[in-house]
Amino acid sequence: MTRPTPRALPALSRRRLVGGAGALLAGGLLAACAEEPGTPPAPSTGTESATPTPNTTEEQLTAFVTAVNDQLTEADEERDAELLAPRVVGSAATFREDLYELIGRAENEEDFEDNWNQEFSRPGPTLYTALTSTSAEFPRVAIALSTPEVAEGEDSTVFSFLALRQEDARSPYTTWGWAQQMDGVEIPEKLPNALTGSEPVGLEAEGLLMTPKDALALYAKVLSDGNGPDSEDQLAPNPYQDTVHDQIQAERASLNEDVEEDEAPTVKEVYEVVEDDLLGLRLEDGGAIVMSTFTSTRTLTIRADATLSYDEENPITDVLGTRELTDELVRTYGTTVALYIPAEGSDAQIQPIAATRIITGVEGS
Repeated sequence: MTRPTPRALPALSRRRLVGGAGALLAGGLLAACAEEPGTPPAPSTGTESATPTPNTTEEQLTAFVTAVNDQLTEADEERDAELLAPRVVGSAATFREDLYELIGRAENEEDFEDNWNQEFSRPGPTLYTALTSTSAEFPRVAIALSTPEVAEGEDSTVFSFLALRQEDARSPYTTWGWAQQMDGVEIPEKLPNALTGSEPVGLEAEGLLMTPKDALALYAKVLSDGNGPDSEDQLAPNPYQDTVHDQIQAERASLNEDVEEDEAPTVKEVYEVVEDDLLGLRLEDGGAIVMSTFTSTRTLTIRADATLSYDEENPITDVLGTRELTDELVRTYGTTVALYIPAEGSDAQIQPIAATRIITGVEGS
Protein backbone atom coordinates (compact mmCIF):
# COMPACT_ATOMS: atom_id res chain seq x y z
CA MET A 1 0.00 0.00 0.00
CA THR A 2 1.32 3.42 -0.86
CA ARG A 3 1.35 5.63 2.18
CA PRO A 4 -0.04 9.14 1.46
CA THR A 5 2.58 11.85 1.78
CA PRO A 6 2.42 15.60 1.34
CA ARG A 7 3.55 16.81 -2.07
CA ALA A 8 6.24 19.42 -2.35
CA LEU A 9 4.75 22.89 -2.66
CA PRO A 10 6.02 25.66 -4.95
CA ALA A 11 8.31 28.31 -3.54
CA LEU A 12 6.35 30.97 -1.67
CA SER A 13 6.51 34.64 -2.46
CA ARG A 14 6.33 37.24 0.28
CA ARG A 15 2.78 37.62 1.63
CA ARG A 16 1.42 34.86 -0.63
CA LEU A 17 1.37 31.22 0.36
CA VAL A 18 0.72 28.54 -2.24
CA GLY A 19 -0.95 25.30 -1.17
CA GLY A 20 -0.17 22.19 -3.21
CA ALA A 21 -2.60 19.40 -4.05
CA GLY A 22 -1.42 17.36 -1.07
CA ALA A 23 -2.31 19.99 1.50
CA LEU A 24 -5.71 18.51 2.19
CA LEU A 25 -4.94 14.84 1.76
CA ALA A 26 -1.80 14.99 3.90
CA GLY A 27 -4.02 14.66 6.92
CA GLY A 28 -6.18 11.82 5.69
CA LEU A 29 -3.83 8.95 6.40
CA LEU A 30 -4.69 5.32 6.74
CA ALA A 31 -2.77 3.34 9.32
CA ALA A 32 0.42 1.89 7.86
CA CYS A 33 0.37 -1.55 6.24
CA ALA A 34 2.82 -4.37 6.71
CA GLU A 35 4.68 -5.84 3.77
CA GLU A 36 3.56 -9.41 4.42
CA PRO A 37 0.36 -10.70 6.00
CA GLY A 38 1.09 -12.22 9.37
CA THR A 39 -1.07 -14.69 11.21
CA PRO A 40 -2.11 -13.28 14.59
CA PRO A 41 -1.15 -15.38 17.56
CA ALA A 42 -3.76 -18.03 18.23
CA PRO A 43 -5.70 -17.65 21.47
CA SER A 44 -4.54 -19.99 24.17
CA THR A 45 -6.38 -23.29 24.18
CA GLY A 46 -5.48 -24.04 27.79
CA THR A 47 -7.61 -26.39 29.82
CA GLU A 48 -11.30 -26.18 29.12
CA SER A 49 -13.14 -24.74 32.09
CA ALA A 50 -16.78 -25.12 33.04
CA THR A 51 -16.98 -21.41 33.89
CA PRO A 52 -16.68 -18.78 32.68
CA THR A 53 -17.54 -19.25 29.01
CA PRO A 54 -17.48 -16.74 26.15
CA ASN A 55 -20.72 -14.85 25.55
CA THR A 56 -20.52 -15.39 21.81
CA THR A 57 -19.36 -18.33 19.70
CA GLU A 58 -16.92 -18.06 16.83
CA GLU A 59 -19.71 -18.99 14.42
CA GLN A 60 -21.87 -16.14 15.69
CA LEU A 61 -19.00 -13.66 15.52
CA THR A 62 -18.24 -14.68 11.94
CA ALA A 63 -21.81 -13.76 10.99
CA PHE A 64 -21.53 -10.41 12.79
CA VAL A 65 -18.25 -9.52 11.04
CA THR A 66 -19.74 -10.38 7.65
CA ALA A 67 -22.87 -8.33 8.38
CA VAL A 68 -20.79 -5.27 9.31
CA ASN A 69 -18.77 -5.56 6.11
CA ASP A 70 -21.91 -5.97 3.99
CA GLN A 71 -23.58 -2.87 5.41
CA LEU A 72 -20.43 -0.76 5.15
CA THR A 73 -19.88 -1.83 1.56
CA GLU A 74 -23.43 -0.97 0.54
CA ALA A 75 -23.40 2.37 2.36
CA ASP A 76 -20.04 3.35 0.84
CA GLU A 77 -21.18 2.47 -2.66
CA GLU A 78 -24.36 4.52 -2.30
CA ARG A 79 -22.82 7.24 -0.09
CA ASP A 80 -25.89 6.80 2.11
CA ALA A 81 -25.41 6.85 5.89
CA GLU A 82 -28.90 5.43 6.49
CA LEU A 83 -27.66 2.12 5.07
CA LEU A 84 -25.17 1.78 7.93
CA ALA A 85 -27.90 0.78 10.39
CA PRO A 86 -28.34 -1.36 12.36
CA ARG A 87 -24.76 -2.71 12.57
CA VAL A 88 -22.63 0.46 12.26
CA VAL A 89 -23.45 3.02 14.95
CA GLY A 90 -22.02 5.83 17.07
CA SER A 91 -18.75 7.42 16.01
CA ALA A 92 -18.26 5.13 13.01
CA ALA A 93 -21.66 6.07 11.57
CA THR A 94 -21.14 9.78 12.30
CA PHE A 95 -17.70 9.82 10.69
CA ARG A 96 -19.00 8.03 7.60
CA GLU A 97 -21.94 10.42 7.29
CA ASP A 98 -19.56 13.40 7.55
CA LEU A 99 -17.31 11.95 4.86
CA TYR A 100 -20.24 11.35 2.49
CA GLU A 101 -21.35 14.96 3.04
CA LEU A 102 -17.84 16.26 2.40
CA ILE A 103 -17.54 14.39 -0.88
CA GLY A 104 -21.00 15.60 -1.86
CA ARG A 105 -19.80 19.20 -1.58
CA ALA A 106 -17.26 18.72 -4.36
CA GLU A 107 -18.21 20.14 -7.75
CA ASN A 108 -16.35 17.37 -9.56
CA GLU A 109 -17.35 14.50 -7.28
CA GLU A 110 -16.01 11.68 -9.47
CA ASP A 111 -12.49 13.12 -9.62
CA PHE A 112 -12.69 14.11 -5.98
CA GLU A 113 -13.50 10.55 -4.91
CA ASP A 114 -10.28 9.33 -6.53
CA ASN A 115 -8.38 11.37 -3.93
CA TRP A 116 -10.30 9.76 -1.09
CA ASN A 117 -10.02 6.03 -1.76
CA GLN A 118 -7.95 5.56 1.39
CA GLU A 119 -10.80 6.92 3.52
CA PHE A 120 -12.99 3.91 2.78
CA SER A 121 -11.01 1.24 4.59
CA ARG A 122 -13.35 -1.44 5.92
CA PRO A 123 -12.86 -4.46 8.17
CA GLY A 124 -13.12 -7.53 5.96
CA PRO A 125 -15.90 -10.13 6.02
CA THR A 126 -13.77 -13.02 7.28
CA LEU A 127 -13.11 -13.58 10.99
CA TYR A 128 -9.60 -14.79 11.88
CA THR A 129 -9.88 -14.81 15.65
CA ALA A 130 -11.71 -12.95 18.37
CA LEU A 131 -11.54 -11.87 21.99
CA THR A 132 -14.91 -12.11 23.72
CA SER A 133 -16.24 -11.01 27.10
CA THR A 134 -17.48 -13.43 29.75
CA SER A 135 -19.70 -11.21 31.89
CA ALA A 136 -23.25 -12.46 32.27
CA GLU A 137 -24.42 -8.87 32.31
CA PHE A 138 -24.93 -6.51 29.39
CA PRO A 139 -23.51 -4.84 27.45
CA ARG A 140 -21.42 -7.70 26.06
CA VAL A 141 -18.35 -6.94 23.98
CA ALA A 142 -15.88 -8.56 21.61
CA ILE A 143 -12.85 -7.59 19.52
CA ALA A 144 -12.85 -9.38 16.17
CA LEU A 145 -9.71 -9.60 14.03
CA SER A 146 -10.18 -9.67 10.27
CA THR A 147 -8.21 -8.62 7.20
CA PRO A 148 -9.27 -5.06 6.32
CA GLU A 149 -10.75 -4.24 2.94
CA VAL A 150 -9.31 -1.20 1.20
CA ALA A 151 -10.03 0.61 -2.03
CA GLU A 152 -9.49 -0.96 -5.42
CA GLY A 153 -5.83 -0.99 -6.40
CA GLU A 154 -4.60 -1.12 -2.77
CA ASP A 155 -3.34 -4.14 -0.86
CA SER A 156 -4.56 -5.32 2.52
CA THR A 157 -1.83 -7.19 4.35
CA VAL A 158 -2.54 -6.59 8.04
CA PHE A 159 -5.40 -7.13 10.46
CA SER A 160 -8.29 -4.94 11.56
CA PHE A 161 -9.45 -4.81 15.17
CA LEU A 162 -13.24 -4.51 15.06
CA ALA A 163 -15.02 -3.34 18.22
CA LEU A 164 -18.32 -5.16 18.75
CA ARG A 165 -20.95 -4.46 21.40
CA GLN A 166 -24.37 -5.93 22.28
CA GLU A 167 -26.57 -3.72 24.47
CA ASP A 168 -29.09 -6.39 25.52
CA ALA A 169 -30.28 -9.87 24.59
CA ARG A 170 -32.66 -8.58 21.91
CA SER A 171 -30.17 -6.23 20.26
CA PRO A 172 -27.71 -7.09 17.47
CA TYR A 173 -23.98 -6.76 17.93
CA THR A 174 -22.93 -3.35 16.58
CA THR A 175 -19.66 -1.51 16.00
CA TRP A 176 -18.58 2.06 16.69
CA GLY A 177 -15.15 1.62 15.12
CA TRP A 178 -12.26 -0.44 13.81
CA ALA A 179 -8.49 0.07 13.78
CA GLN A 180 -5.87 -1.28 11.42
CA GLN A 181 -2.72 -2.95 12.71
CA MET A 182 0.36 -0.73 12.41
CA ASP A 183 3.35 -1.69 10.30
CA GLY A 184 5.90 -3.60 12.36
CA VAL A 185 3.80 -3.70 15.54
CA GLU A 186 2.98 -7.22 16.68
CA ILE A 187 -0.29 -8.36 18.17
CA PRO A 188 0.16 -9.36 21.84
CA GLU A 189 0.87 -13.05 22.29
CA LYS A 190 -1.16 -13.72 25.43
CA LEU A 191 -4.63 -13.58 23.91
CA PRO A 192 -7.41 -14.94 26.12
CA ASN A 193 -8.24 -18.62 26.25
CA ALA A 194 -10.55 -19.33 23.33
CA LEU A 195 -12.64 -21.62 25.54
CA THR A 196 -13.11 -19.29 28.49
CA GLY A 197 -13.27 -15.79 27.02
CA SER A 198 -11.98 -12.65 28.70
CA GLU A 199 -12.80 -10.20 31.47
CA PRO A 200 -14.02 -6.79 30.23
CA VAL A 201 -12.12 -3.76 31.54
CA GLY A 202 -13.47 -0.24 31.96
CA LEU A 203 -11.99 3.26 31.93
CA GLU A 204 -10.84 3.03 35.56
CA ALA A 205 -9.79 -0.64 35.50
CA GLU A 206 -7.12 -1.55 38.05
CA GLY A 207 -4.26 -4.01 37.81
CA LEU A 208 -2.77 -2.34 34.74
CA LEU A 209 0.35 -0.23 34.25
CA MET A 210 -2.05 2.68 33.77
CA THR A 211 -5.83 2.88 33.72
CA PRO A 212 -7.33 2.83 30.20
CA LYS A 213 -8.60 6.37 30.79
CA ASP A 214 -5.11 7.66 31.62
CA ALA A 215 -3.42 5.66 28.84
CA LEU A 216 -5.78 7.01 26.19
CA ALA A 217 -5.39 10.56 27.53
CA LEU A 218 -1.59 10.20 27.39
CA TYR A 219 -1.67 8.96 23.80
CA ALA A 220 -3.96 11.81 22.76
CA LYS A 221 -1.63 14.31 24.44
CA VAL A 222 1.45 12.84 22.75
CA LEU A 223 -0.28 12.91 19.35
CA SER A 224 -1.11 16.56 19.98
CA ASP A 225 2.12 17.81 21.53
CA GLY A 226 4.87 15.30 20.80
CA ASN A 227 6.77 13.21 23.35
CA GLY A 228 7.10 16.00 25.91
CA PRO A 229 4.00 14.98 27.93
CA ASP A 230 5.38 11.41 28.22
CA SER A 231 8.16 12.39 30.62
CA GLU A 232 8.39 8.87 32.08
CA ASP A 233 8.62 7.22 28.63
CA GLN A 234 5.60 5.02 29.25
CA LEU A 235 4.36 5.05 25.65
CA ALA A 236 6.16 2.90 23.06
CA PRO A 237 7.13 4.31 19.63
CA ASN A 238 4.47 3.70 17.00
CA PRO A 239 4.10 4.35 13.26
CA TYR A 240 0.81 6.23 13.51
CA GLN A 241 2.32 8.88 15.77
CA ASP A 242 5.41 9.14 13.57
CA THR A 243 3.39 9.52 10.37
CA VAL A 244 1.06 12.18 11.78
CA HIS A 245 3.93 14.25 13.14
CA ASP A 246 5.99 13.85 9.96
CA GLN A 247 3.08 15.08 7.84
CA ILE A 248 2.56 18.15 10.00
CA GLN A 249 6.26 18.99 9.85
CA ALA A 250 6.29 18.55 6.06
CA GLU A 251 3.26 20.81 5.69
CA ARG A 252 4.84 23.47 7.89
CA ALA A 253 8.11 23.30 5.97
CA SER A 254 6.38 23.57 2.60
CA LEU A 255 4.22 26.52 3.59
CA ASN A 256 7.02 28.36 5.37
CA GLU A 257 9.54 28.13 2.55
CA ASP A 258 10.81 31.58 1.47
CA VAL A 259 8.42 33.30 3.87
CA GLU A 260 9.46 35.87 6.48
CA GLU A 261 9.33 34.41 9.99
CA ASP A 262 6.69 36.83 11.20
CA GLU A 263 4.46 35.94 8.23
CA ALA A 264 4.83 32.13 8.35
CA PRO A 265 1.59 30.20 8.89
CA THR A 266 1.26 27.76 11.78
CA VAL A 267 -0.14 24.21 11.78
CA LYS A 268 -1.40 22.55 14.96
CA GLU A 269 -3.47 19.41 15.50
CA VAL A 270 -5.20 18.66 18.81
CA TYR A 271 -6.61 15.23 19.78
CA GLU A 272 -9.41 14.46 22.24
CA VAL A 273 -10.66 11.11 23.58
CA VAL A 274 -14.26 10.05 23.03
CA GLU A 275 -14.69 8.29 26.38
CA ASP A 276 -18.07 6.83 25.47
CA ASP A 277 -16.22 4.67 22.95
CA LEU A 278 -14.33 2.20 25.08
CA LEU A 279 -13.88 -1.52 24.72
CA GLY A 280 -11.30 -3.32 26.80
CA LEU A 281 -10.56 -7.01 27.36
CA ARG A 282 -8.06 -8.58 29.75
CA LEU A 283 -5.27 -10.79 28.39
CA GLU A 284 -3.75 -13.88 29.97
CA ASP A 285 -0.66 -11.94 31.07
CA GLY A 286 -2.81 -9.54 33.13
CA GLY A 287 -2.56 -6.76 30.58
CA ALA A 288 -5.39 -5.59 28.34
CA ILE A 289 -6.23 -4.58 24.80
CA VAL A 290 -8.21 -1.35 24.84
CA MET A 291 -10.01 0.29 21.91
CA SER A 292 -11.38 3.83 21.76
CA THR A 293 -11.97 6.80 19.48
CA PHE A 294 -10.15 10.11 19.11
CA THR A 295 -11.41 13.23 17.39
CA SER A 296 -8.85 15.77 16.21
CA THR A 297 -8.78 19.24 14.70
CA ARG A 298 -5.88 20.42 12.54
CA THR A 299 -5.80 24.19 12.22
CA LEU A 300 -3.63 26.02 9.72
CA THR A 301 -3.54 29.65 10.84
CA ILE A 302 -2.59 32.27 8.25
CA ARG A 303 -0.75 35.37 9.46
CA ALA A 304 -2.20 38.81 8.97
CA ASP A 305 -1.89 40.29 5.46
CA ALA A 306 -1.00 36.90 3.94
CA THR A 307 -3.06 34.79 1.53
CA LEU A 308 -3.03 31.03 1.09
CA SER A 309 -3.69 30.13 -2.55
CA TYR A 310 -4.60 26.82 -4.20
CA ASP A 311 -4.81 25.84 -7.83
CA GLU A 312 -8.11 24.97 -9.50
CA GLU A 313 -7.50 21.20 -9.31
CA ASN A 314 -6.79 21.14 -5.58
CA PRO A 315 -9.29 19.16 -3.48
CA ILE A 316 -9.55 22.11 -1.09
CA THR A 317 -10.65 24.39 -3.92
CA ASP A 318 -13.24 21.80 -4.95
CA VAL A 319 -14.67 21.45 -1.44
CA LEU A 320 -14.54 25.07 -0.30
CA GLY A 321 -15.44 26.66 -3.63
CA THR A 322 -12.60 29.15 -3.33
CA ARG A 323 -8.92 29.24 -4.29
CA GLU A 324 -7.77 31.71 -1.63
CA LEU A 325 -7.84 31.79 2.16
CA THR A 326 -6.76 34.68 4.36
CA ASP A 327 -7.63 33.49 7.87
CA GLU A 328 -7.42 29.73 8.49
CA LEU A 329 -7.96 26.22 7.17
CA VAL A 330 -9.52 23.73 9.58
CA ARG A 331 -9.60 19.96 8.98
CA THR A 332 -11.28 17.53 11.37
CA TYR A 333 -10.71 13.79 11.74
CA GLY A 334 -11.94 10.73 13.61
CA THR A 335 -9.46 8.03 14.61
CA THR A 336 -10.11 4.61 16.13
CA VAL A 337 -7.16 3.20 18.07
CA ALA A 338 -6.20 -0.01 19.87
CA LEU A 339 -3.63 -0.04 22.69
CA TYR A 340 -1.96 -2.82 24.61
CA ILE A 341 -1.64 -1.83 28.28
CA PRO A 342 0.71 -4.13 30.27
CA ALA A 343 -0.13 -5.47 33.71
CA GLU A 344 0.69 -3.40 36.77
CA GLY A 345 4.34 -3.80 37.74
CA SER A 346 5.48 -4.67 34.23
CA ASP A 347 8.58 -3.00 32.83
CA ALA A 348 7.02 -2.99 29.33
CA GLN A 349 5.62 0.14 27.68
CA ILE A 350 2.06 0.89 26.62
CA GLN A 351 2.00 -0.09 22.95
CA PRO A 352 -0.36 1.46 20.38
CA ILE A 353 -1.00 -1.46 18.04
CA ALA A 354 -3.64 -0.24 15.58
CA ALA A 355 -5.14 3.00 14.25
CA THR A 356 -7.41 4.06 11.41
CA ARG A 357 -8.32 7.66 10.66
CA ILE A 358 -11.03 9.23 8.51
CA ILE A 359 -11.42 12.87 7.55
CA THR A 360 -14.72 14.35 8.69
CA GLY A 361 -14.63 18.01 7.73
CA VAL A 362 -12.88 20.86 5.91
CA GLU A 363 -13.64 24.52 6.49
CA GLY A 364 -11.71 27.65 5.55
CA SER A 365 -11.95 31.40 5.32
